[in-house]
Amino acid sequence: GSSQFLGQLVLALRERYVMPGEPVFFQGEGANELLWCVGGSVHLRRGGQNVSTIRSDLGPGQVVGELSFFLGIHQPNTVVASSTGYATLLSLPMNDYESLAASYPEQADAIRQGLLRKFGLDKNGNDIAARGGAADGGGEAEEADETFLEIKETIRQTIRE
Repeated sequence: GSSQFLGQLVLALRERYVMPGEPVFFQGEGANELLWCVGGSVHLRRGGQNVSTIRSDLGPGQVVGELSFFLGIHQPNTVVASSTGYATLLSLPMNDYESLAASYPEQADAIRQGLLRKFGLDKNGNDIAARGGAADGGGEAEEADETFLEIKETIRQTIRE
């Protein structure tokens, strides 16, 4: 079951150190690994601007690259290590995950469905519900919503191909 799946997943993780300012992923690339930021921080950049920072000090589960890794879309952002220090990442290589997914298809499907639900989509790329959220009228929120809708449409197109 799921505890065996998680145990196997943990055994497949590899530690990766990233120099300050070093790129981890580039916007438009596919993903051959899933990353967790466990030390330092990484910035998500789009169009040369920082759009978000993933910090290890916010607790476990700071995942990097999950949309490309699990849903097969191109990286929506460039990811670089913070210029203020090294980042320590745990890496799950795609080939290891694919072997796990073949042995534990229900768990792999649950992960994929959970990610799709974040975007209000079912496994066929259809809308499942309206996305709720607080509207604060700020330009940043509108830009974030625009990015969200752009990524959602990319996911939908990828599913339907």
